[in-house]
Amino acid sequence: MEAIEAAASYGRAVTSLRFARIDIGVATAVAVVALAEVTANAAIVPKAAAASCEFAMAIALLWRRLAPLAAVTAVAVLQVVEAAAGVPLQQPVVPLLASVIAVYALMTATPAWQAATGAAIMLAAVGIETVVQHKGFGNFAFALVFLVGAVIVGRTVYSRTQHAVELADRAQALERQQSLVAQLAVQGERTRIAREVHDIIAHTVSVMVVQAGAAEQMVGRDPDRALSAMQAVQTTGREALGEMARLLGMLREDGGEIGLAPAPGLADLTALVDGARRSGIDVHLQLDGYPRQLPPGPELSIYRIVQEALTNIRKHAGRSRASVRVTCSDTAIVAQIDNDGASEPLAGPTMPGAGHGLIGMRERVALYGGTLIAGPSAAGGFQVRADIPLTDQP
Repeated sequence: MEAIEAAASYGRAVTSLRFARIDIGVATAVAVVALAEVTANAAIVPKAAAASCEFAMAIALLWRRLAPLAAVTAVAVLQVVEAAAGVPLQQPVVPLLASVIAVYALMTATPAWQAATGAAIMLAAVGIETVVQHKGFGNFAFALVFLVGAVIVGRTVYSRTQHAVELADRAQALERQQSLVAQLAVQGERTRIAREVHDIIAHTVSVMVVQAGAAEQMVGRDPDRALSAMQAVQTTGREALGEMARLLGMLREDGGEIGLAPAPGLADLTALVDGARRSGIDVHLQLDGYPRQLPPGPELSIYRIVQEALTNIRKHAGRSRASVRVTCSDTAIVAQIDNDGASEPLAGPTMPGAGHGLIGMRERVALYGGTLIAGPSAAGGFQVRADIPLTDQP
């Protein structure tokens, strides 16, 4: 609430500076009325006291928006002084006019405690005038009607102004929140792309290194197989470059597409398994319930999990036998990757572990509310099972 009042106060100050001519015009108009009534109305005496007090009230109205409580206090005091000087209470119009203008400005521009204080000061001034000049309750009630009207109208305007300020403040807060959500979304997307790049590098580089190592060992005794291995390295490298270009292109400022291949999915598992076979793993692929329309996010995650699992088999189990089974239903995609635990080293240098394999798998599965089981199997090998639900997936 303090922030709203501060904003309203700043707005009032700006408005006062911008419309200074209006303030001068109001004060001038009141001064003209004072001059006219003091000059034309013979019942207004002593004229010097009346003119002095009423011109001072007009001047006080110049500050009705910059210092509304002070303006109300000044007008109230000047009314009492005018009445005490003997100017008939029922004759001048300016004291009532100045009181209504000052009270209205106070009600529209200040919080409740200042408004109540100003209203009490003006009410007390009217009461003192009535007592000083020994007038009846009718005079007091006449002035009271105008003051109460100014209070009601002024507080209504104040309430609507505060409501408008609150709405503007909420709109700004919502805009800031939306900006923060957008920034978090960008950060999340960049994290996802970084994980994609890691998966590509972990898979393709390991395949290329293994195939290059095999080619190096076979070049002397079997040049044809060595040439085939080197061609596989070249093919794998081209595929890796294309996919990395697609992912890194997503980081461009304009976020536009660059026309490369779409994100891999279950349809690409055959090529993935073929690449694993070329690197020395005896792997069998079984796809149940596919093809069907699937959400791209879970489909990409399953592809990456299979890719990471085969990469880990290549690193840690060597020339083992493995099976990949992916089952698609209306409610879930389940991928199970098993290897038999055999550990015949592959040709070429040993690939160091990336250290993010299982972590990346768990992150991908958790992203869609699924489960991941990874550990030794009953057959003595290692098993990875990922279950990603499809309910409520985009």
